[in-house]
Amino acid sequence: MTAPSSGLDLTVVLGARPAQAPARTRLGKPYLPGTAGFGLSDSGGVQAALYANRKYVGIDIERLDRPDLAARRHRLGAWVARRDHVPVEFLAGWVAREACAKCVGLGLLHALPRMAIAWTRQVAEEGGAVDIGLDFAGRGFVARCARLDGLMLGLCYREDYGPPRIVLLRG
Repeated sequence: MTAPSSGLDLTVVLGARPAQAPARTRLGKPYLPGTAGFGLSDSGGVQAALYANRKYVGIDIERLDRPDLAARRHRLGAWVARRDHVPVEFLAGWVAREACAKCVGLGLLHALPRMAIAWTRQVAEEGGAVDIGLDFAGRGFVARCARLDGLMLGLCYREDYGPPRIVLLRG
């Protein structure tokens, strides 16, 4: 996952825990002192860490073979999409929403009612990746979502940061 950089650098490390245990904000968002942006996600025993040179970034991963995925789609699909302006595949939309909630440091239950998918676009050079534009309480965010190693990976950042340079490392 790479793109021309606007000055936003995102490094994703799949499969390794950060060397230093992260601290948490009062809302529970992980951070590493001395790092502008940081995020963590795990799913089915796989962990991903996100390091960035800007503050408002978030990451989410979900295993594609989750046994409860169909039930979650059936139970929550219409509810989470009720405010969306464009349709999006459920898992990509879910990962985008969760990454956005982490980006702003809120729990998903607090963020979902204030979030809508505004637009989508294929990322030509990324072989199936999609950028999902989210409106969160009037502010624009972008979540780059892609299937990778049996996971759906979502990286979210403020839209005004511009396109990121993304480096993926496997630890």
